[in-house]
Amino acid sequence: MFCHQSLIFSMNPYRFLCLLMFGFVSMTGAFATAGTPSTKARQLYKEGLALRSNGQLPAAISRFSAAIYLYQPFTDAYLQLGDIYRIQQQPEKAVTQYQAVLECQPGHIYALRGLAAVYYDQHAYEQALTYALQVRAQGVSGESLRIGQCYAALHDSMSAQDALKMACAEMPGNSEPPCLLARLYASGGNFAASIYYFQQAIRIDSTQSQLYYEAGKIYFNINDYTKAIQYYEHAAALGLPLHTAYHYNLAMACLKLEQTAKGIKMLEVALSLHPEDIPAIYLLAHTYYTRQEFKEAIVQWNLLLSLQPENAFALFMLGKSYIGAGNVDKGIALCDRALSANSSVPASM
Repeated sequence: MFCHQSLIFSMNPYRFLCLLMFGFVSMTGAFATAGTPSTKARQLYKEGLALRSNGQLPAAISRFSAAIYLYQPFTDAYLQLGDIYRIQQQPEKAVTQYQAVLECQPGHIYALRGLAAVYYDQHAYEQALTYALQVRAQGVSGESLRIGQCYAALHDSMSAQDALKMACAEMPGNSEPPCLLARLYASGGNFAASIYYFQQAIRIDSTQSQLYYEAGKIYFNINDYTKAIQYYEHAAALGLPLHTAYHYNLAMACLKLEQTAKGIKMLEVALSLHPEDIPAIYLLAHTYYTRQEFKEAIVQWNLLLSLQPENAFALFMLGKSYIGAGNVDKGIALCDRALSANSSVPASM
């Protein structure tokens, strides 16, 4: 202490006064900075981020709103509010926040992306596309997926394909762009291209049961029934919900390969899930008839007629089944009824 006091007292008085003034100004500035609206706003913003990460969205909204009240040009707080309102499915409020950012900073990338996402969620695909294209126009990559989605929803397949191919290059670890391409090509009847992109999607993510199931349907369409069965069953192994359509599609592939017993079993399972499924009833009735299991066929044709009393074809096939089962008179009478009801039923069946 003595040394410090000696140093101070030996100092030039003017120099000592300057040091005092400098210290006073520095401390005053520090206290002023700590209390500025922008500093308080940033603290509220940090609190809002923590609350959002913990799932406390109402409290996070309160913090971000308070931050904006203190410091209106705080664009990050507007963006956070926009994202939360989008999560909460309040599109009008989300749009208001993103638009506020654009008023402060025209062309703000994240605000444009937020607007594109909100409008896409609301099926306003033209507006979503407008904002997504504005992002791309700034030379920013990563927006091609959204652009492709919008074009696909607007039924512009060629533009969608171009955008999604760019998305495949931009996002090589994302299975969604090739999956969407596969669906687009399938809807256009280009099954070879569809299979190619389903395979690309599966290579990226081999855990998605839906990819295998949809690829299986494409293999069925190109008459590769063995692969169709493989892909259907792999989808089931990955946890695909075993709905009526799954069992029906698997049955169709099995019957094409003359795996008749397995096909019948799948149809029976399908009907246990949905007893009034017309395609499954028809296919099961037809399968029993072609196997000359006429009594079982009669049961299914009668079931079909209970659901579709005016179905002349089912009535005709019921008659044919009775004939096959040995009840010729009843069968002929039913066939005649069917022919008189609908002349389009071929008499030679």
